[in-house]
Amino acid sequence: MAEVGNIKRMTISVAVDGKYETADKKTGKLNYLARTAQELQTFEDMIKNTIGYDLSRGDQISVVNMQFDNEFLRKEQDDMQKRDTMEFRMMIAKYVAVFIIALVFILFLRYLAKTIAEAMNRRCLSWNRSGGRGNQGRGP
Repeated sequence: MAEVGNIKRMTISVAVDGKYETADKKTGKLNYLARTAQELQTFEDMIKNTIGYDLSRGDQISVVNMQFDNEFLRKEQDDMQKRDTMEFRMMIAKYVAVFIIALVFILFLRYLAKTIAEAMNRRCLSWNRSGGRGNQGRGP
């Protein structure tokens, strides 16, 4: 089979974002640090290996350092963190509510058992006082 097409030349441009370092932990402000020449050369070498760079063919590669606008990404990360915090708080509130309901139910059962036990004790006391006959309407 014959080749369908030949590559005459490749021209590739890559923009690399720098690094960000926290300047102030309280405000969350970040300082931009540009990539070093060695880091940019490393990126260029990786790209050359990936595409099969051939100088005799006239291939060109340009790797530049550029500060990206990451404001949208930071806002999304903040929103995600707020949602995660809210979900965590809701989960805790749910378990606290279940615990409180279970505690109220147990206290109700305890009260109910105590009330039934007192009612049974009153009946037994009246049985013993009547000489075991109970109170059947015949008088004392």
